[in-house]
Amino acid sequence: MDSIVVHNLTQLCDTVLYWPDTSLNFLSVNIHEINSDLNGLKIFQNSPNPFCNRTSIKVYTPGQSSLNLYVSDLFGRNVCEIRQDVNRGFQEFTFISGRSNIYLVTAEWLGLKKSIKIVSLGGNSDGNFAISYNGYEEYNKMESQPKSGNLFSVALGDVLKFAGYKDSVVAVVKSVLFGSKDYQLSFGIYPPCPGIPEILYSGNKYFTVQIGAQCWMQESLNYGTMVNSINTGVSHSECSNNSIVEKYCYDNNPLNCDLYGAFYDWDEMMMYQATPGVTGICPSGFHLPTDNDLTDLVNYLGGDWVAGGNIKEAGTGNWLNPNTDATNESGFTAIPSGYRTNNGSFLSQQYYSYIWSSSEIGTGNAGFRYIYYNNAIVYQSNDSKKYGYSVRCIKD
Repeated sequence: MDSIVVHNLTQLCDTVLYWPDTSLNFLSVNIHEINSDLNGLKIFQNSPNPFCNRTSIKVYTPGQSSLNLYVSDLFGRNVCEIRQDVNRGFQEFTFISGRSNIYLVTAEWLGLKKSIKIVSLGGNSDGNFAISYNGYEEYNKMESQPKSGNLFSVALGDVLKFAGYKDSVVAVVKSVLFGSKDYQLSFGIYPPCPGIPEILYSGNKYFTVQIGAQCWMQESLNYGTMVNSINTGVSHSECSNNSIVEKYCYDNNPLNCDLYGAFYDWDEMMMYQATPGVTGICPSGFHLPTDNDLTDLVNYLGGDWVAGGNIKEAGTGNWLNPNTDATNESGFTAIPSGYRTNNGSFLSQQYYSYIWSSSEIGTGNAGFRYIYYNNAIVYQSNDSKKYGYSVRCIKD
C-alpha cells in the first residue's frame, strides 16, 4: 500500500497517511459520552436529579433540524413542551416543575425518540411548568496534526471515508467514528477509470473503477435533499416532480446517507423520464445503468452465482457474518445499505444491497439487482417504482 487518504464527510476536511504510517491518532478535548449507535440522538440524565423547582437537561443532536422536547406525567399527559431549531451539538434546556412527581422527558428529532425519567421533589409557588432553551455546545472536537501541517479535525459521530492506494488500485471503506477501531481495506484487481479516477459532484467525492469495458462509480450516490419517509401502510412516495432532487436516508437519519448512500424512488432517480440509460440524477458524462449494463457487469464477473462475492465489500465491518465468499475483487464495493419499502418503512440494513436499473418492467415496475450477506449470488428482480433503492452511475 502506498497511502491512505482520510476524508471526513461530516466536516469536509481530509488528511493523508503515507505507508508505513497508517495509524491516525487524535487528541481529544471536552469528551462527552455519546450514544454509540448510528441514530446519534441522545438525551442525558438531568442534573440535579431528584430536584426541587428546576433542573438542567442536555440533548445531543447529530445534525441540523428541529428538536421537540416534551415532558409528560405517568398518565401520558403533556405538562409542557418546546420546539427548537438546533445545530449539531449538545443542546441545553432548563425545566421548571410545577409540582412534585415523576415525569418522562422525551426528545424527538427527525423521527427518532429518546426518553429519560426525572424526579421532582417540589414545584414552584405558582404551580406552572416551563421549559427554556439555554443554547448549545459544539460537538466533541478531536484534532490530528498530519505531516503536511494542515489541521484535520474530527468529532465522535463523524462519518470517515478511508481511501487506500496500492499501485493504481483504490480501496474504499466508510465508518462512523465512535472510538478506537481497526479498519480493513480490501483491494480489488481493477484500476480507476482512465483519466477520471475520481469525480467531485455536489460537494461529494466519488471514486471510479474500470471493470472490463465499463467505468463505474465505486460508491452509491448521495445527492439531493433528504425527505422523511413515513410508514403509512400503503404504497406511496414522499417525493414529487419539482426542482429539488429528493432522497431517503435509512431510518430518516442523514448519517446513514453519508455512510451507505441514499435511496431514491425510481421516478425521482430518472428525473421523471422513462428512457433506459438517461442521465437522471447522475453527474454529467454518466448515466443510470440499464438492465443490459447490469447484466454485462455480472457476466464479466463470473455470472449470477458467483459475481456477488466479487462485488461485495469484504469482511464484516458492514455486512453481517459470514458475508459469504465476499472478496470485492472487482472494487465495486457493494455495501449492505438495505432499502425503503413502498409503504415508507426501512428494512434489511447489513443484510442486503439493492441497485436500481433504469429499465422499466411494465408500467408500474422497474428492474433491480440485489445481493445477500449469506451467499455470492446476484439476484435479478423487479418491483414497484415507489421502493427506495441505491443508485450507481456508469460512464457514458
